[in-house]
Order: sequence, then structure tokens, then C-alpha cells
Amino acid sequence: MNKKHVHTLLTQAVALHQKQQPAAAALYHEVLVEAPGHPEALHLLGVIALQGGAPQKAVSLIEQALAANPQAAAYHYNLGEAHRALKNFSRAEKSYQQCLELESDHESAWAQLALVQHRQRHFKAAALSYRRALSLRPDNPRTLNHLGLLLLAQHDFAAAKTLFLQALRYQPNYTEALHNLAVSLTQLGELEKARESYQRLLTLAPGLPGIRNQFLRLLQNTCDFNAYEKELKIIRAQTKSALLENRRPDESPFLNLTISFAQEENLALARLWSSQNLPEPAAPGHEL
Repeated sequence: MNKKHVHTLLTQAVALHQKQQPAAAALYHEVLVEAPGHPEALHLLGVIALQGGAPQKAVSLIEQALAANPQAAAYHYNLGEAHRALKNFSRAEKSYQQCLELESDHESAWAQLALVQHRQRHFKAAALSYRRALSLRPDNPRTLNHLGLLLLAQHDFAAAKTLFLQALRYQPNYTEALHNLAVSLTQLGELEKARESYQRLLTLAPGLPGIRNQFLRLLQNTCDFNAYEKELKIIRAQTKSALLENRRPDESPFLNLTISFAQEENLALARLWSSQNLPEPAAPGHEL
């Protein structure tokens, strides 16, 4: 093995990795021809597989890299990312923990560990991991939003609101945090501020599923019937257009049954929806 040549190939591949992945992958394979089992080449091929939507292949490659170099924190982290992509949350959790045993201040590993703990409903552990991640990077809007979501689910609406506002301070157009802020403000009874948040959200992301129906309920609760009727017309026009074009509407017509008294139109929409055998959209998420 020509170590100098291997080093040159690896350096060239890393330089190409972000923008020219096929060329980088070809060079990593050349490294493996020169140095079979080279851990960094295997690891970075695994990263390319993960970024290319092949997480199972990524797991195989990165596990081979770890067999050769089990002390590489980055390898454990990216193995965790591959397992998370496969929704193997318990395996992802173990990989992130192994990364942190080697590199305790790895902010991304703490944030992703919190995320998979949250997914597994390990709420206390997730909160601690989110806070550790934020101690390392207080301005991470995604981590602020996720910790806010955890508190929102626990009905700590005031604390959740504070975190969503912080997330938006660092990323003003972060639609998931803006949506979550609107939800927390509604729960706190701050309906005018909630309305402002929904209006801004609909400007930024008018097609975000479920948002217009939520906004409609808010308008109903504040007795602003002029705005309510205007928004209702938008919802129903968009829903009918989507159904006629055989597209999934952003708003479920079944939700319209609870907000409109136009019974014949409701029935027609429901029949059209049913005849096309379209699945009802999932409830809007908050990016978790």
C-alpha cells in the first residue's frame, strides 16, 4: 500500500464530497482498492449513502468502519443518524451515547439523542439532553423548538411559548416554531397574538396542512365572523379544487363538517372525497 497515494486520494475525495459526491465516491472506492478496509473511506461512503437516501447501506458501511476504528466519535454519530433515518430509535440512541462517551461536548449528538429519546417518549431524559445541547449552543432554533414541543405536550404552555419565541428570534421564518407559538398562545388565551402568528404563518406557508382550519377555529372563538367567512370561502374553494383534480387537500372536508352549516355542500365534498378513496391527511405535525 502506498500510504502517500492513499492520503492524496482521500484528500481529493473529501474536497469533492459536498458538491460532487459521485466523483468523491469513486475516489473512496479507489482508496479501498489501495487499502482494503480503510475506515475513513468506509465511513464517508456510508455518509454518502445516507445522504443519498440509502440508510441501510450506510449502516453496513459505517459498522465496517467502526470495526476498524471504534474510537471515532463521528462514526458513532453518523451511525446514529442512519439508524434514526430507519426509525431504529433505540439503536440510534445507543450510537449517539457512544459518540458522547468519546466526545462529551458534541452538540449535535446531544440534540439528536434528545430527539430519539423524545420519539420513544422518554420525556425526562429527552428534556435533559435538549438542555445539554442548548448549553453548548443556545442559539439552535431547532433544539429550542423541540424542547418547546416537549413542554407543550406537558401543558407547560408559558415555558413552551418562551422557547418558541427564542427559536424565532434566531430564525424568524421558522414555520414550525411559528405554528407551535400560535398553538401555545391559543392555549394561554392570548388570542390576538395567536391570530397574528397564524396570519404570518399563512403568509409564509399558505399550503401547510391543517393550519387554515386551526385559524378558522380561532376566528370563531374570537367572534370575528367577517374574517371567519372570508377564510372559510378560501378553505372550501381550495378543498373543492384539490378534490376535483384528484389531489389531497390541505384541509380535510370532514373537518369542515364542524365549522360549516352548508350541509349539502359538506355532503357533496365528503362523497367526492370518499369516491376518490383518498386517505385523510394526517394531523399537522410540529417538526419532530
